[in-house]
Amino acid sequence: MAWNTSEKALELFIIQICGTILVYISVFLRFWAQSVIMKEHVIYDKLMYISVFLYTAQVIIIVRGIVDGGIGQHADDISGVEIVKGFQTWYFGELIYAVLSCFTKTSVVLYLHRLYIGEPSKGAIVNKPILRISLIVCLVCVWATSIVFFLTSIFQCSPVGYYWEQFKHPVRPGTCSKSIVPIAGIVLSVVLALSDWTLALVVPIMSLWKSWLPWQTKAAIHALTSLGVLAGAAMIVRIPYIKMLDLTEDFLYETVDVAKWTVIEATLGIVAGCLPTIWPLLTAMRSRCVSSKLDYANDKPLQHGGRVERGTKQDTTQNNRDTILIHTDFFLSESFVNNSDNHVRHDPNNSFRHDQWRP
Repeated sequence: MAWNTSEKALELFIIQICGTILVYISVFLRFWAQSVIMKEHVIYDKLMYISVFLYTAQVIIIVRGIVDGGIGQHADDISGVEIVKGFQTWYFGELIYAVLSCFTKTSVVLYLHRLYIGEPSKGAIVNKPILRISLIVCLVCVWATSIVFFLTSIFQCSPVGYYWEQFKHPVRPGTCSKSIVPIAGIVLSVVLALSDWTLALVVPIMSLWKSWLPWQTKAAIHALTSLGVLAGAAMIVRIPYIKMLDLTEDFLYETVDVAKWTVIEATLGIVAGCLPTIWPLLTAMRSRCVSSKLDYANDKPLQHGGRVERGTKQDTTQNNRDTILIHTDFFLSESFVNNSDNHVRHDPNNSFRHDQWRP
């Protein structure tokens, strides 16, 4: 096994390692938030964990292709065995990417559906039919195009194994369609980009536009979901390179840029899907920090003219604590209920606990 020293291969390797680190950090925080704060792992959490498993399999395949498969090198500089391994990397990588996209987008759609629409008895923020339709259409389009891309990737050559065995000697008889996968890849990229922008921008804006949440909370929600915009942008940037997916003699060298943007999009998609779910964890950490500071202030005597005003200090500290906790935990409380005019009102009789929030 020889290390591939080409510049393009090294760039792809660095991007893949950095992306893997980001994915594992984000999914670890998500797992922590769901285990410690929420005390449950629902269906969209499990789908995201499956996505991370598929992402890991893709990482193994890509690294193998870089190290031992001639990815990023000219055909004249590598052996026939390395060419075969490189094409196997591309073949199985395309299949995994199609399935990975489906599970990632499904997890995000189900999470947003429960967060913004949810069950009426749980006091969802909004309940608009147009949101539900938008999420369903988005999910159907992603699955339809991903399935088409998956099938075209499998059957682009006849027999299937001819995709990588065409470079063996003697050459095995078979045929490949050189343009079907690039066309399917462009369609899939456009659909995934539109779905990312819909889930990251359109759905949150439509959901929070008329809500009575503080602007700080709205800004925080948009900040956590806006990373999906970058994932969509990565898909658009990837489109001009997809034409390189035509099966040519220098395929392994010409397609490295496609691989780089594919890795970036898959990474951003998972990270963007995990960040909103760690909101309860961030809020719990913030509340604990604020509570510690107030406890310290409560234990420290308040000096006023050489006398300690303990009663005044204690009342003031408690009022400050209540005020800060209200502002900090406003979004997470289940005391948001819908009134008859579809606006949000706050139930003062419902006290907040971190484990109450079920998006």
